Amino acid sequence: MPDKTVLPIPGISLRHLRSFAAVLEAGSVTAAGAALRRSPSSVSRSVALLEQGLGAALLDRSAFGLTPTVEGRLVAGRCATIRAELDRCKTQLGRDHRAGLRDNAAVFAMLADLAHLRALIAVDDHHSVQRAADQLGLTQPAVSYSLRQLEADLGLALFTRLTTGMAATPAGAAMSLCARRIIAEIARIHDDIRSAGGIPSGIVRVGGLPYSRGVLLPDAIKMVLAREGGVEIRTVEGPIETMISALRIDEIDALICAYPERRLLEGIEVEQIAEDQLGFFVSHDHPLADRRRLALSNLTAHSFILPPSGSITRRMMEEFFAASGLPPPVGRAETSSSSLIRNLLRGSDYIAFRSMREFSEQIPDSRIVGLDIDMTLPTRTICVLRRQGSVPTAAVQVFLSALREVGRSVLAH
Repeated sequence: MPDKTVLPIPGISLRHLRSFAAVLEAGSVTAAGAALRRSPSSVSRSVALLEQGLGAALLDRSAFGLTPTVEGRLVAGRCATIRAELDRCKTQLGRDHRAGLRDNAAVFAMLADLAHLRALIAVDDHHSVQRAADQLGLTQPAVSYSLRQLEADLGLALFTRLTTGMAATPAGAAMSLCARRIIAEIARIHDDIRSAGGIPSGIVRVGGLPYSRGVLLPDAIKMVLAREGGVEIRTVEGPIETMISALRIDEIDALICAYPERRLLEGIEVEQIAEDQLGFFVSHDHPLADRRRLALSNLTAHSFILPPSGSITRRMMEEFFAASGLPPPVGRAETSSSSLIRNLLRGSDYIAFRSMREFSEQIPDSRIVGLDIDMTLPTRTICVLRRQGSVPTAAVQVFLSALREVGRSVLAH
């Protein structure tokens, strides 16, 4: 899964972003200072520090007033997303904790220290103040202080102290999700600034399940790396429910998978990019290998290498057998690894249920053959999933375009 290290964000604070957004909204530093109840010099200093940290001018200053630069418009967009996320969290906490929540909490006014948010995330990840402190390179009292400050600001307990460690309360879980999304948005600001000159730059974190790792991702990655020297792509793997959870908290930018169960799709955008046919594969010397027009019932006497329990492929296989009035196949091994399945099939009587492209076209192997089944084999829709409301960086947009191009190529063949 993605690296959960929560690093400081150089050159950016929520306070500076708040000042910058206020200047844009008010049209002048003086009006922004009045709105924020701060001196104009203090607001100017915040904006200057933000520009210095980002290494880019965010405002054009002229006799006609202040207007955002290209970089300024990008930062303003991220500010709006952060504010929307804070508003969402405040609404949720207000609904669930009417009696305790402080309406004027500093965190909701973009006045929280990012160090406090990083501490919250780390404790939520590690369920321990000490382990969180070790990860962040801080002392245990420093992390405890950050938690106390957040709890006092909100008027809510964020963790329950148990003998087994720290467990997030419902309020703590909500604030942790909000903090993760804010940290992700701030990280994207740096990628936005680097891409402002028209050359996409930055990191793309993409989750891939077995089909995408074998069929779509390699070509999409090669296409992006050949075209865009400033883009770096990192792939992550895991069970689909874990990957969708990572998508929701912005640990990954996109997930490529077969169309998942609808219960998993709350808050998730789905874009269909390819169709994939599944089939049954065996060793070339398997007893069924040379037979034609096999009934599905002929397969039940043999042991399967099963897709992992809970996976989309496993569900589709079991539904396929159930539709013919047959019990689900029996297996003694479960894996999604193409290379492992390939090696297990060779010289054995096992059967595997896999993508036709993944097994037949990408890495041809004369020792493994598809079975000739006397019925229409199931197909699945391959999708790219993204979190609703997440605004992609230029680097992510380039990757998604390449993925669509590869998907169109797959459909054409």
